[in-house]
Amino acid sequence: ITNFMNKCKELQNICNDKDIILFKYKQEEKNLLQLIDSYKKEKEELQNEIEILEK
Repeated sequence: ITNFMNKCKELQNICNDKDIILFKYKQEEKNLLQLIDSYKKEKEELQNEIEILEK
């Protein structure tokens, strides 16, 4: 039974580690999406400036 309990604890730790990694990836994904949005806005502003300069 002790062996079984140790195995359960080990598996629980592995799951906790995976959850932490998943959370970090989700945060990173969120940050990257915000960065993409920021770049899209910047691109749009630059395109507007180009249009104005071309007139």
